[in-house]
Formats: sequence, C-alpha cells, structure tokens
Amino acid sequence: MRRDKEKGIILAVLIFLAGMQAFAQSVIMLIPDGMSVAGTTLARFYKGEPLALDAIACGLVSTWNSDGTIADSAPAGSAYATGWASQTGNIASIGKSYVLPGVEIPEYEAQRPVATILEAARLSGRSTGIISTSEFMHATPADFSAHDVSRSNYDNLAEQIVYNNIDVVLGGIYEPAEAPAIRQTVSLYLGIANLTDEEVEAIGKTKAGSMNYTVGPMVGSRAKIGYTTNGHTGEDVVLYCYDPFGQRMTGLVRNTDIALYMARTMNVDLAQATSELFQDANSMFAKKGAKVATDTTDPENAVLVVTKGDQVLRVPRNKSYAYLNGRAVTSDGVVVYNGTKWYVARNLLDLIE
Repeated sequence: MRRDKEKGIILAVLIFLAGMQAFAQSVIMLIPDGMSVAGTTLARFYKGEPLALDAIACGLVSTWNSDGTIADSAPAGSAYATGWASQTGNIASIGKSYVLPGVEIPEYEAQRPVATILEAARLSGRSTGIISTSEFMHATPADFSAHDVSRSNYDNLAEQIVYNNIDVVLGGIYEPAEAPAIRQTVSLYLGIANLTDEEVEAIGKTKAGSMNYTVGPMVGSRAKIGYTTNGHTGEDVVLYCYDPFGQRMTGLVRNTDIALYMARTMNVDLAQATSELFQDANSMFAKKGAKVATDTTDPENAVLVVTKGDQVLRVPRNKSYAYLNGRAVTSDGVVVYNGTKWYVARNLLDLIE
C-alpha cells in the first residue's frame, strides 16, 4: 500500500449529476485527495462488506500532466477543472511544456489562464461553490476558482477566489492545539485512543501541510500496514459517477475528459467561457489604438493602465472590477496578470472605444 502526500495527486473522482431537464442543473464533484485503490481495498477489509460507492464505480482516470507522468495537485486538478493538461505547479493555466505522447497541445499561448468548469457554470447562471478540508487556496480547490502559473502564490490565489463571484467558499484552517485536543481529535477521526506523550508532542510540532508524514506512521504501526512511498504516483485512479441520464463515462478516461463531460452534461462551453473571461489585454487594447502600461507603484497590487484619448481605464490585478475615468465598473471575471501579460474579461475590452 502507498501513502500519498496530503497535498498530493488527486486519486479519485466522484461526480453526481441532478436534473429533470435535457441537461443537468447541478453537478457535485468530490475529490478525495490521496484515495487510492489500495485505500478503498483496506476500507472494505475494515468494514467487512462492500462500500456504498462501489455501486457507482465505472472506470479509471489517467493522472499524468503535460510534462510528466507523475502530477502534483496543481496540474491534476487543472485537468479536471479546465479540460486542458498543464504542467507541474500550474493553476488553471496553460503550461509551457507538452512532451508526453497523446497530450493535446493547446492553441492558447503558454501561461494563459483558461476557464474552469466552475466559471463556465457561473456564466450560465448557476450557483457555484467550493468546500475543502484544506485551505481554500490550496492547489486542488484553487484549480477550480483561480489562475496562476504557480500554486505557491497563495496571496494571488486567495484574492482571486474572493473576487470570483463564487456563492459559497468554505476551507479548513490549521491551528496548533494543546495535548488534550490532539488526543481527542486523533481518537475521534482515526480511532487511536492510546497516543504516547512523544506522539502527541510530535503532532503538536508538525507544520501545516506535513501532518501526513507524522500521523501516517502512527496509523500504519497500529493497523499493521506499510507504505511504499510518501510521494506522488502516476497510477490510474477509480472514477465513480452517478448520472440519472445514463450517460456516465466508462473505461479508461483521460483526466482532461472529466471537465468536458461535466460541461457537456450542463450544456456549457469551456472554450467560449475562456474567450469571455480571458482576453489578452496587452494585444487587444493595442489593436484599439490604446496605450497599455503596468503600474507597479504598489508591487503587491499591480494595476493595468489603459489610455486612449480622454479615456483612462485602471484594472487592478486579481479583482473583478475596474475604474473607467474614476468610475467603478464590474468585470465578468477576475483579472489575471502572470508577470508578463494581462488577461481581462471581454466586457472590459468593450469599455475602450
């Protein structure tokens, strides 16, 4: 059995569809990070009977990204969210390296943001939400709600998620706990009621994001199981799906097909959403005869400044608003700046005549 990183590759996909019309009105996607075939096998042994989700198992999903066979959470989640393979560390953005056979090379330029299924659903008038046991700007939830060339840019990701007009965002938080709370929590969720003082101390000293390295061996020693790796793996994972329309995917499915399947069932267009939300501001404003500059007076809050005649449009990074001659205007999506280029919603382009 293997144990994957807490922030590791996405290891199972569960999709539930609901609706009484020709297209699904609601889609619920569950991503149990770290859930492998070995994990569910062990769960059956422990339970002594089949799992409830066994009845909706329908296939396998590949997990590799554009530049390698072993993906971290960022490109793995991006594939599920956008329908495009991307490279290590990218959050819902096109990568630079496409080297694996069979991976479709996008027509979009490198490091361009691409719309997620959540953003496409929002444009269609649906309510959207993200619930995560990790921090909400962690790679997996961020893949559906933000865009950046690096999963480590937590400030950018958090700000975009706040301004991306998502109806519900719930995330976990890490807070150091005292010994009684540690014992109670481990007993409640892991069934370990006999932690030693040394184990309690080790848990208390563990930094956020590394708890699996500390707690994993404690679980393993008591359950009499071993782990082959602490890192990511490249194995295919199980796809579970409930679809009342009877159109669920089967067989071996590419990770990028997950987003396309959800888009098809909801009758939304990811490519159209990308066109509506992420236009190359530098080139498109220039075609209108406008001058484009980046104001970095505040390095942490860069602003795109577009000038044409008596029109001045100021577009803050990571926000969903702008200022035209000092008047606030709403953007249809968040503004993305990758350090070189700006990407803005089409409705902001239309403000410059």
